[in-house]
Amino acid sequence: RAAARPTPFGLFAGVGTARFGSVAKAEPGTGEVAVRLDGAWLRRRVLAWLGEPAVRRRVDVVLNDLCFVRDGRLYLRTGAQEQSVRDNALVGAVRERARNPVPYADLLGSLTERFPALDAERLDGQLAGLLQHGFLLTSITPHRIDAPLLDGIEAVLGGALPDDARALRDIRAACARHQDDPPGLGGDSWQDALDAVRRLDVPGTGDDAHARPPLHVDLHVPGEFVVPEAVGREVCRYAAAIWEITPQWTTLAYMRDYRERFIERYGTACAVPLGDLVDPHRGLGLPSEYGAEPVYARSGPGDEADGPRRAMIGELLQEAVLSGGDLVLTDEVVGRLGEVAGHDPAAAPPRSLEL
Repeated sequence: RAAARPTPFGLFAGVGTARFGSVAKAEPGTGEVAVRLDGAWLRRRVLAWLGEPAVRRRVDVVLNDLCFVRDGRLYLRTGAQEQSVRDNALVGAVRERARNPVPYADLLGSLTERFPALDAERLDGQLAGLLQHGFLLTSITPHRIDAPLLDGIEAVLGGALPDDARALRDIRAACARHQDDPPGLGGDSWQDALDAVRRLDVPGTGDDAHARPPLHVDLHVPGEFVVPEAVGREVCRYAAAIWEITPQWTTLAYMRDYRERFIERYGTACAVPLGDLVDPHRGLGLPSEYGAEPVYARSGPGDEADGPRRAMIGELLQEAVLSGGDLVLTDEVVGRLGEVAGHDPAAAPPRSLEL
């Protein structure tokens, strides 16, 4: 996270709002800290709790709407993984009954009545497997980590695993204490919060001392921050130059290929449901660079049309290397690059640019 984000969050730096003005100024106020549990940690912990029958019987469940049936199997695709179970009579009954949220105990009871040849313990195990693999979601499945979710988890644990409910309350209290400490002075409360979380770790998952902390901390720094107007003008010049030398936009090569494949398969007068199109078995699947392991094509947007601009950039780079100096983007150079890039001076620039 520290290496890949332009503005680091958490323990690295605070985030505030700056403006341009005549005189530079930096007058930070008192920082505001926000602490939350790591989503991956909480998901592992909740799945472990759902492995307990007493916990399962206190939650509501619903069929994951990412599931779909194909060739007699129920599939669930999440990221790079695809898993499936046989869509037998039991799974079909679960799909029918759990189409809308239903108490787990009621679902188990209805299945016991519908399949009297199977004992309740075996049916409970089958449902537990669907929970663990994500085919069924629960009322305590982490989807948005906020106070209502944690309150719901505490309520469920209170009647099933009171010690774990108490440990979760300890974690929330430790996080609140760290939030109340002034930024930079919360070392003890931070360690207390980490210790509280690790006491509730799923066995075998918290042994790596170099693993990412199971807590996220964001810091908001209010105050008055002023950047000199001269800097703003230079930023504007830079943005204008980047915009001017940007080649005329054309579709990415891999998307042109995807369009040709679409026309070849479906023609030009056929509307295809998006779910069918991106399914690799029923349709074309996702474009090549959208998969779990993207294949980054060497060709970029409008490669053929961008040849003259690339050739000029090569000449400018060669001149800079031979002279031993820097490549300076003067107004003349920017103008020449804009001409060969096919830039339209009358074209409206985008509302924002990442510099």
